[in-house]
Amino acid sequence: MRTLGNILWHIPFLGFVTATFTYLIGLILTLLVITAPIGLGLMEYGKFLYFPFGHAMVSKKELNIEQNKYWKAYSTIVMVVYFPFGLIYAVMAAIQAAVLALSIIGIPIALIIAKSLGTYLNPVNKKCVHIAVQDELERRKAQAIVSRELGEPGPAPARKEPERATVKAEPEVKAPGEEKFLHAAEQRAEATPSRPASLSERLQEISSGKAEVPGTVPPAPKEPETAQPQGRTQEEEKILPAPWGAETGSPWPKVSPQLLKVLAAVGILASAIFGAWLWELVRQRDEATRDVLQQQQHALNKAEQARRAAEAEARQLREAANEARRQREAASEAERRMQERQPEAERSSTAAPQPEPEGEDRPALVEFKIVNNTSSTVNVAFFDRDNHVHLDPPEERFYIQGGNSTRNYQISCGPSQVICYGAHMQGSGLRPFWGTGQSGTEPCVGCCLTCPASSPLLKTLNDSDSRRPNPTITWKITDNTAKPLSVALYAPARRWGWPGWNQNWTMRSGENTYTVPCNEGERICYGAWVVNNVNGLYWGAGPFGQHACTNCCGICDGGTYTASLSD
Repeated sequence: MRTLGNILWHIPFLGFVTATFTYLIGLILTLLVITAPIGLGLMEYGKFLYFPFGHAMVSKKELNIEQNKYWKAYSTIVMVVYFPFGLIYAVMAAIQAAVLALSIIGIPIALIIAKSLGTYLNPVNKKCVHIAVQDELERRKAQAIVSRELGEPGPAPARKEPERATVKAEPEVKAPGEEKFLHAAEQRAEATPSRPASLSERLQEISSGKAEVPGTVPPAPKEPETAQPQGRTQEEEKILPAPWGAETGSPWPKVSPQLLKVLAAVGILASAIFGAWLWELVRQRDEATRDVLQQQQHALNKAEQARRAAEAEARQLREAANEARRQREAASEAERRMQERQPEAERSSTAAPQPEPEGEDRPALVEFKIVNNTSSTVNVAFFDRDNHVHLDPPEERFYIQGGNSTRNYQISCGPSQVICYGAHMQGSGLRPFWGTGQSGTEPCVGCCLTCPASSPLLKTLNDSDSRRPNPTITWKITDNTAKPLSVALYAPARRWGWPGWNQNWTMRSGENTYTVPCNEGERICYGAWVVNNVNGLYWGAGPFGQHACTNCCGICDGGTYTASLSD
């Protein structure tokens, strides 16, 4: 049966691997010297694992193996330090054995683990012995317990005969009275009745004085002291020490108070070290949990800020789209009105010139002949070159000239005044242009006449000759407050600002115009605040464009946007 158990342990579960690994770990711990008590125990445990069903692990104390007292003290210290870990290992091993015992194949392993629980708890001073040795130790323990319960003297400890020096044999000489004392003891032994059947009867006999207490011997008659006869050594007269615990009746050995103090100090120190380790472990776990919670809270805050920023940007985009739609509707309405007035303007421009009254001065004129070779409708206007004033048509309007058409324009002017034309396709401010463009500010060559001019200036508008203006946006902001204000323009999408991200203009009372270059189609917002008080009142997007606002942003399309600030 034991052979079958060894086979079931080794073959399916590779028990020899576990045994070899355990033995090597014990060897390494032994070579480290400090952990030698544990290493020696694990080496013995490795031997046990090779053939676990024919051997057992027992303590060296049960085998009465003599050990150095210093080694025993050090082993005790190591055992106390190891005890918390051994307790954990023993509990885990017991749970593992219980789980393995649920299957037939796992029963041999469960039996091995169950036999090893004591070694898991404490491998110090353990030795692998044959199972017969363990059985004999158990039998002796049982016999000692039965004898103690029945009041019988336990088996006397084995005495070691003292070594005697080799001397010449001499006839034995007995002390006076010794022969008489031995004869009386033999007579008492013959007269002693057999042990009663029950323990109660034996106690009654002892109490009544009819029976002698086992182990007591009546005192021998005192003989006069005589000199020690020759031929008998002093070692033969010594009496062996009583077995452990004989003075107090305890089966356990008497431990010195110094060793108890050392063990108590070691236990207190080990408990303090273990408690400090647990406290540090709990503290580190709490710090890790707090860090994780802080990171999660920080991530939630960032997500909330991003959500609010996205909502504000979406709201601003909707407002900008609505503003652009209103501007398109206004432009469409202006175009419709210009188209309604176009026939009247054409009739006035093509009407035959009236004869000038004689005797009156004729006004100074310049004439432009514009040929539109494109298929698109263009807007035409005339400007003063020096101050870019919009001269004709008045009120900053434009002449509308259809595609593939030719038209003559006569403009009244003052002497030596330089008049320039500007034409651009209808639509946004970034559409192609000719001459000085939509606002009369673009540089040009051969697009102007000095008043008066004797002959018209012929200009042909081709798609290949057109230019596109640089993307700009113009904000006209009117300050109606009683406070000195700072203002800046921001492009939130690329974190850019005018005159700079950390700079601003100081506004003057009334209207202030700011034209800045930008990327076509991007959103440009204004932000205003009280001078030197970025945390106080603000208008529009505020300092650094960080606030949500309504009607404070425009699209970079060359257009002009207005805002009015008040208290």
